[in-house]
Amino acid sequence: MAALEQAVNDGRSRTEIRRWLNRAEEVTHGGATAEENGLIRAAVDALLRLERAVGLPTPREPTFQERKALQKVQRLLGDLAERKRLGFPIITPAQRRQLAQAAEQASAWLTDTQRSQVQAWQTAPTESAPAPRAPQSPARPRAPRVPPAAPHSVRFDAAGLADAVRDVLEHAARLGKTVPLADLCAQVKGLGDLPESDQEQVLRRVKPTARPRSPKPQRPALLTALITTEAGTMHPIYWRLADHAGHRLPQHADSAWTDTVKILHDRYRTP
Repeated sequence: MAALEQAVNDGRSRTEIRRWLNRAEEVTHGGATAEENGLIRAAVDALLRLERAVGLPTPREPTFQERKALQKVQRLLGDLAERKRLGFPIITPAQRRQLAQAAEQASAWLTDTQRSQVQAWQTAPTESAPAPRAPQSPARPRAPRVPPAAPHSVRFDAAGLADAVRDVLEHAARLGKTVPLADLCAQVKGLGDLPESDQEQVLRRVKPTARPRSPKPQRPALLTALITTEAGTMHPIYWRLADHAGHRLPQHADSAWTDTVKILHDRYRTP
């Protein structure tokens, strides 16, 4: 972190600042303090200033279709990364096709890292179709089997889970930290057993504990912004949670997310 701070303060080249920024993000993948997040944000801002200084045009805003495609790429890459972490480094033909189509539509907005990940999954092993069964000799006719009724969706206490998630996130906020989604699922019993759609329903219900009204107006900040990927970066699910809450994220969502995390850390450390 000291090397990154010196590179930013000395006005070093984009290559050097980016190198130390990547290293800082690796070091803080388990959670960063407010000071570290502030330094990382300053480095990102310095890179943007350097890029504008060399004459790069101001990027346009993505279209609705491009934004949806980018969200789909982020969601698919997140799902595939989680499968790989659990020991299943394979991709289905449908996932490969969806990832290629979404990446092509959102091509102008993908980061270099996302492009590399998309390319890697295009050449990853694919789930093979089941082998054809060998022909069998005719068997005696049997009575037709009545298929079982489709199981009902498992009921779960969404409100109780949301309260438990809130407690974990508020504790992290008071410590100036963030929480990877995998760690959150490990700490909140039952959350990790739910499919992604139900997890998102729980996270939509997370509300902060009532606090005394501040004399100063406060910017809206979703507590779920503290949920990160394993690398400590913004989790793709936050984009969808912010959309649902009416918080339209800008093109450079990472910078806005960093601001929100800092707001939460400052707010919860204020008596």
